[in-house]
Amino acid sequence: MTINGDVQSINYKGAEQGPKVVITGGTINGKVQKATHDGTGTKPAVPTVDTSEITISGGSFSTRPDDALLATDLKAYERPDGSFGVAEPGNIFTVTIDDQTAQLAEGEKLAKPADPAARVGYK
Repeated sequence: MTINGDVQSINYKGAEQGPKVVITGGTINGKVQKATHDGTGTKPAVPTVDTSEITISGGSFSTRPDDALLATDLKAYERPDGSFGVAEPGNIFTVTIDDQTAQLAEGEKLAKPADPAARVGYK
């Protein structure tokens, strides 16, 4: 599944039981964030606020997910293509090819572009 846009967990007018968003996979081309709505508009909330909940345990993201939103013991890392994934820190490896460094999670593969000009995105 691909979501082209932001994913928000929005608490409406200070409701006691806030919404819960669980992300276990897929692709999100947008921000993942908590927010509040006071009846006049939606405003971003700090990731640690407990009026709503977001738990990320997998997926691919166009922007780095905040650490406060990740499931226990997971870390976000940047892939060679500029997207972000999440994995346990012990399963994230740094790979260097032709002086270009990238991070991969266990099981991911790094394809070296044949044309050096196509290597944009390698870090």
